[in-house]
Amino acid sequence: MGRVLGVLRSFLSFVISSFFTNECLVCHIPFYEPDGVLPVSIREGWPEWTVIFFQNRFSFNMPGGLSLPGKVLCNDCWLKLQPVSDYTFLDDIPVIAPFRTNETLLKVIRYLKFSGGISVAKPLSWWMAKTLKDYVSPCDSALLVQKLIVPVPLHNSRRRERGYNQASLLASCVSAELGCRFSADLLVRVRNTKSQSSLDADGRRENVLKAFNVLEINEFYTKDIVLVDDLVTTGETVRECIRILKKKGFSNIIVLSAGKSLSAAD
Repeated sequence: MGRVLGVLRSFLSFVISSFFTNECLVCHIPFYEPDGVLPVSIREGWPEWTVIFFQNRFSFNMPGGLSLPGKVLCNDCWLKLQPVSDYTFLDDIPVIAPFRTNETLLKVIRYLKFSGGISVAKPLSWWMAKTLKDYVSPCDSALLVQKLIVPVPLHNSRRRERGYNQASLLASCVSAELGCRFSADLLVRVRNTKSQSSLDADGRRENVLKAFNVLEINEFYTKDIVLVDDLVTTGETVRECIRILKKKGFSNIIVLSAGKSLSAAD
């Protein structure tokens, strides 16, 4: 019953959000530019595929044939995000993301996590997919399809309450964009934890200790894992996921997120 109610609440929030996404999530100005119209100017530091992004018309397809528009930010507010050009490492694991976490990105992620804003998963995952392809092999898609896309899991109780796992939504969209395999069930969260955002670094580390496990290893699974989360801040959540993945024999791991706070010195 709890799962049914969670799905129903999630569906209703999706429907409601579909009627109230006619204005920018950040500046609240009604959308006026038609799809495909480019911004007046694109600041230095944005990658070459930025023009392609603004020419796209994103939508999120739901069961039953429903489709939600993926336009949640106006062009100007998309450009308030801060693109990342460097690759950082967590221990020996590369952490890649299209954006550095700032207030604009936090608003988008909160909308995705807490307001039923699943439509934003499409444009965010588009950026994530481009970033992953650029890191792995800009010219050879064959290397990409060997990757297994795995989301950082939510505990069952949290997923029932929210109706979905935002990391899983992003991961599945990245998988579809690149043609990679996707597994929502390889990693599981065996212990319900507190929200990481309210804790300091030591508290975050303790909070997620032994919170994850590998549920089932399919003999056909590749050892090349792309671990997906919405944001990487101190890195303690993905570090614990990496620890259990390595323990189970997965050796080649990349962390992919929509935004990160880790710097090149981390």
